[in-house]
Amino acid sequence: MLGDSGASEQYAVGVFERVSRGLFSASLEEPNGFTTVLPGRSEADVQVLDMPLLATLLFQNTPTGRSLEDGIQSVEIDEDLPPPLDMTSFAAGGSNVAKDAFGQVFVKRRKLGDVQVAADGSTHFQVPGGLPIAFKLPDTQASREHQYPRVQREAMVFAPGEYAHQSFKRTFFDGLCAGCHGAVSGRPTDVAVQPDILTQASNTLSRSAPPAPLNLPPGQRSGPVSGP
Repeated sequence: MLGDSGASEQYAVGVFERVSRGLFSASLEEPNGFTTVLPGRSEADVQVLDMPLLATLLFQNTPTGRSLEDGIQSVEIDEDLPPPLDMTSFAAGGSNVAKDAFGQVFVKRRKLGDVQVAADGSTHFQVPGGLPIAFKLPDTQASREHQYPRVQREAMVFAPGEYAHQSFKRTFFDGLCAGCHGAVSGRPTDVAVQPDILTQASNTLSRSAPPAPLNLPPGQRSGPVSGP
């Protein structure tokens, strides 16, 4: 019926039922493994243990030391919007298209809201699960002097029902994360194991604080506020 005579056009493929493993359950005794997915929930609940430290990982992820901006008192969270369905070329993207040495990219975002950063650098917020978001930092004296980027260039997503911790307290960063990201000071000799991360890693001021309510339906969100 198909193809040339004597040629095999069909191949048998073994099909097996996949075993249901349920929802992901993290091993919560891991210092940075606190992620729980609650069934039937639409929101994502995120605790950032050290926002100034997370900012260095999002905007300046090099093993040359962490330039911590402790003057940050709040952070803006934006929704990353897709291009319109009728956009078939970058030329049709107008002011939402940026170009650099690597090519073109479409960027359109709208503000979900601002979240307050506690005195220890931690913060806590809820956003719609599955929504691409990006952080935008306020200007500080250090950012003006060194021309630090203020807007996250890539989006991040938390699943519906995901309750997670992000980042790591700077006091314990060298004991776990510095092996890959470099020490806070930039000195390799500061990379060392610290057993206290097993008991104190997530002890922050925002731990018991109510989350900033940014879990808003589309009709309650603002219009687009930023392009490339």
